Amino acid sequence: MNNIKYITSIILLCYACQAKTSFSVKNNTSKLIDSIKITNGYDSLTIKKIEKNEIKNFNFQFTELTPNYDGTFRVDVYPQKKSTTFGYYTNGIQPDTHFFIDITEKTISIEEKIR
Repeated sequence: MNNIKYITSIILLCYACQAKTSFSVKNNTSKLIDSIKITNGYDSLTIKKIEKNEIKNFNFQFTELTPNYDGTFRVDVYPQKKSTTFGYYTNGIQPDTHFFIDITEKTISIEEKIR
């Protein structure tokens, strides 16, 4: 019985390490976005310089810094200094999800697609 628990734990750990959360960010404003920071509270990713109407795609990788807690993501947009929280992860496991972030003059809208 312990062997089954051990093997299941290994499989789940391997899945968590390989799962990726991906993002597409579109600048739907009339101005250059200087930078965008996306974080899960422990790991972060910064994207520099997004021109108007430009879309950038990237993957977010959790590291060993992310504890086994539940949490959300946060996006900060500069120089507008807008931010919002979104999404959800549980027990520190990276979700296999794609987020489309649309930044407009007044709002940040986020669409989530679970794979």
